[in-house]
Amino acid sequence: MPSFAIHTGYHQGRAGISLRGSCLDPADANCLEQGLALLLTTARTQIWLDCQQLESLSPLGQRVWLWADNQARAAGVTLYWCGLRPAVLEQLRESGLALLLKMGPATAYQGPAELLRNPEALLALPAPGY
Repeated sequence: MPSFAIHTGYHQGRAGISLRGSCLDPADANCLEQGLALLLTTARTQIWLDCQQLESLSPLGQRVWLWADNQARAAGVTLYWCGLRPAVLEQLRESGLALLLKMGPATAYQGPAELLRNPEALLALPAPGY
C-alpha cells in the first residue's frame, strides 16, 4: 500500500486535488509535482486542494508546494489549500510557508465534490515504485 497518493479531478470548470497519506521521500514529492503540474495546465483560475487526509509533508514536499504556488501565480491561477491537519499546519508554520499559501478550513473547499466522496473514481497517481 502506498504511503502517499493523490487524486485529481476536474468538473464543471473546477479543478481539484486530494492529498492522502504522508509525502516523505523524493518519489512522493515527484508524484505530488506531477499531479500539481497536470492541474496547472488545465485550470483556468483556481485549484482547490483537499488536505484533510494528508498526514505529513517533508521539506521536499513543501518545496513542491512553493514551486506550484509560484507557477500558479505566474499563470494567474490561485491555489486554495483546505483542511490541513494541525501537524501539517505546524510543519508549514515552522518553515514559514504558512505565510505564503492561501489556506482555509475543510468547509472552504469548492473543488470537485467527487474527490471528497469517491476519489478512486477519478485519476489516481500513486508514487512510483509501489
